Amino acid sequence: MTNHNTLILGIDGGGSKTLARLCEPDGQIVAEKVAGPSSLTNNLDSACTLLRRLIDELCLENAVNPAQLHVMAGLAGGGSTSRVKHLLAQLPQDLASVRIATDATTSLYGANNGKPVCIVALGTGSVAARLNKDGTETLQGGWGFIAGDEGSGAKLGLSAVKALLREIDRYQRPCSALGRAIASVTGDSRTQLLGWIAEANPARYAALAPRVLAVADLCAAAQEVVAQHVNAVVNMINDICEGNNYPVTLLGGLASATYAWLPASVQNVLTDPVGTSLDGACWLAKQQLLSQPSQVS
Repeated sequence: MTNHNTLILGIDGGGSKTLARLCEPDGQIVAEKVAGPSSLTNNLDSACTLLRRLIDELCLENAVNPAQLHVMAGLAGGGSTSRVKHLLAQLPQDLASVRIATDATTSLYGANNGKPVCIVALGTGSVAARLNKDGTETLQGGWGFIAGDEGSGAKLGLSAVKALLREIDRYQRPCSALGRAIASVTGDSRTQLLGWIAEANPARYAALAPRVLAVADLCAAAQEVVAQHVNAVVNMINDICEGNNYPVTLLGGLASATYAWLPASVQNVLTDPVGTSLDGACWLAKQQLLSQPSQVS
C-alpha cells in the first residue's frame, strides 16, 4: 500500500475515451490511465463497468486502498440523477469521497483554474458553460446526440454521412471527395450503408470528423458540411458569452481543428485554456479532500 494517507483521482469521461489521473494532494502525479468511452448517456452499463475497472486497476497497480481516494469524475451524461445513482452503486463503496458531475463542470474549473470563464467544449458531443463570478454555473446544450450536440464531432460526422446518402440517392455512387472519404468507412452500397447506420453510435460518427476536415480545403461538399458545423459553434459561443466579458475558450478534441475555420472576428475573442477537463477534475477532487464531503452533483 502507498505510504500516503490520501490521494485524489480525477476522471474525465466522454463518448470516445476516458482519462484518469491519480495525484498526491500537492498535485504530483502518481499515475495516469486512458480507457474507452464512459458516457453515461450513450451506454450506461458499459460506462459503469469501465469506470469500476478503471478505479480497481489504478488501486491495484499503485498499491492504493480505495479508502484513500477522493474521486471527482466529470462525465458526459453526469447531470442525470438516476444515471449517477446507478453508477455510484457500481463503484467501490469504501471510497473516501466521490462526486460525479458533468464533463462541462470539470472543463469549467480546468479552463481558468477555477476563475470565471466561458467554455465551448467540442468532442464527441458538445456543451457550452459559464463559471460566474459568484461561483454559480450556467450550462447550455449538452442534450446528447439525438436532441442536441450541435457543433460536435458526432454531428459533423452525421452531416457527412447524410451528404454521402444524398450522393448515393442522386448519382448511385459517391461523387465528391467527401463522399468517397466517408464511403471508405461506411461502404457505398445501400446494404453496406444501412448496416453501418444500424450499428453506428455517436463515437463512430465522431470518428468520421477528421475525414471531413481532411478534404474540406478542396471539396465543396465538405465545405458545406463544415460551414454548418462552424455556424453551430459560433452560435454556441455567442449564446454563452451574452451579457458578460469573461474569457472564452474552446475545449475538446475538435477545438483546434474548428478554430481554423472560425471567422477572424470570433477567433480574436478566444483565449487559450489554462487547463483541461482532467485538470478541472483534479482541482475539484482536491477541494473535496479539503472539505471532506461525499456528494453527487
